[in-house]
Amino acid sequence: MSEVKVNKLSPRSGTTVTLGDSGDTFTIPSGVTLSNAGTITTGGLTTTGNISFGDNDKAIFGTGSDLDIFHNGTNSIIENKTGDLILRTPDAESIFLRDAGGNNLAQFNDNSGVNLYHNASVKIATTSTGALVTGRLSTSAGNASEPNFNFSADGNTGIFRASEDVIAFSNNGSETMRLNSTGLGIFTSSPSERLHVNGHIKGNSLNIPNSTTSPPSGDTIHKPTSNTIAFRTNSTERMRLTDTGLGINVTSPNTFLTVGDTNSGGQGVTNKTALFSSDVSTEYNAANNGSYGGITLANSDNTSTRTSVGINLVHGTSGVAAVQSTSTTSQRADLRFITRGAGDVVGQRMTIDNDGLVGIGTTSPSALLDLAGQFSDSVNTNLSLEMGNRWGFRVSTSANDEDLHLDANLSGTPFTCMTWDKVNGNVKIGAVSGATFTVRVTPSAGAWGIDAGTDGSSYSRIRISSSGTGTQTKMAFFNTNGEVGSITTAGTSTAFNTSSDYRLKENVSYDFDATTRLKQLKPARFNFIADADTTVDGFIAHEVSSVVPEAITGTKDAVDEDGNPKYQGIDQSKLVPLLVKTIQELEARITTLENA
Repeated sequence: MSEVKVNKLSPRSGTTVTLGDSGDTFTIPSGVTLSNAGTITTGGLTTTGNISFGDNDKAIFGTGSDLDIFHNGTNSIIENKTGDLILRTPDAESIFLRDAGGNNLAQFNDNSGVNLYHNASVKIATTSTGALVTGRLSTSAGNASEPNFNFSADGNTGIFRASEDVIAFSNNGSETMRLNSTGLGIFTSSPSERLHVNGHIKGNSLNIPNSTTSPPSGDTIHKPTSNTIAFRTNSTERMRLTDTGLGINVTSPNTFLTVGDTNSGGQGVTNKTALFSSDVSTEYNAANNGSYGGITLANSDNTSTRTSVGINLVHGTSGVAAVQSTSTTSQRADLRFITRGAGDVVGQRMTIDNDGLVGIGTTSPSALLDLAGQFSDSVNTNLSLEMGNRWGFRVSTSANDEDLHLDANLSGTPFTCMTWDKVNGNVKIGAVSGATFTVRVTPSAGAWGIDAGTDGSSYSRIRISSSGTGTQTKMAFFNTNGEVGSITTAGTSTAFNTSSDYRLKENVSYDFDATTRLKQLKPARFNFIADADTTVDGFIAHEVSSVVPEAITGTKDAVDEDGNPKYQGIDQSKLVPLLVKTIQELEARITTLENA
């Protein structure tokens, strides 16, 4: 193959010039310009230098000029005419768009997210669940039928800017809520208050903020001060609820229910359904009937022999109970408690006469407490609540032991619920022999719920158990975050559990130096001052706190307000993660040495 040098080749327009055969090489030296006003077609071109194109000169790809790359004198243009424009990278590589300073403008990750940058910081990043925006996201105004912030499957429902300083919400193309400088309007575009609802309100609760301005005229509910709700009709306040109580026609209730009409009616007996004194803090004076407030049920009969007044309780058409007051002497009154019993017999069961004598089973008490009827049986001294012919609940003292028993009789089977031992003061719940405090699950033995302080050195001091052998939670610990720990048992084991679910954690790291931290721990042998003869292995709390602070409670040398020590404690189980990580690091170093 010979070498041919051509200084100038100028073919005529429309002429095709073919240079060389297959396998020939043509060299264009540096500084030489290939000038072309038409099209140069090549079957392949390899260069070790630059190929320069003038403005509007194009690099054309495809048999039908499918892709052009050129500069039009102002902008650089990639013009795709057929099919898609695809940028590809090898697996796990990314495509970057960068400015002249090398700062990222956009980043396209292989089979992953896309990041858009501003001033070298990511502002929009796509994720597997959507997109993250850093900073402010601005958009045009939009309208009710085409809100700017909407849903892909529901384009006419969302949020838009109705006008300057006004945000509106639309549903199915119609505005349903608007927020402006005055307040929030629901089903109204012109809210006149902080919250303006055009229609009915239904909900589980209503939170009303304090209002320093007067409420609008008409019928309103408002909050004039903290811890106070006021109710108005026809622009006039009728009722007020405070943390003290409810006031009707009074703005400062001084008890649970205060009615504004404070007329006492002379001796406090007037024809009113309810009456509360305007000053219930007045000291009670038994010699002056009018010095105490409260609810008054009045009888307008002012004769010396008065008819009764009181409260009647009616069930259906026949069951009647009542608390009544009568008087046969002016300015005197008693209390009578009435029920209707078997055979429709209405009877007065208890009486407090006008001198304060109490009678049960008698209408004419002659002593401070006059009980007409049996109060004890022939064997035991009892105070019983009976159901039919059986007592259902009884407080008794036995003639044999004189202890105090709290007994029950359910379904005809008597058992002791609680016993107080008069000798040693022990209290037993569930009648468990030898226990100082026992709570039983059932009265027929088999398993204890809680058994505390049992007698004998071979017994547990606190026992929580059940008759089952499956996995059971014996104790659970909660705070405002929910359950944070528990004690569970299985057939032959006990587990002390603390929260460890991955859904409760963040910033999880497996790469940290455990060996260095572990070497800072100082295991020691010592005895406790209270147990001088027993030497144990362990740690000094404050020596651990700088290495594994979560294992230590309390503060070194802390004292209470009286100067008494507040001792530190240690949860040695918190050292286990550090120990396991150290073992893993040691195993890795051993493996490295073995393979060396």
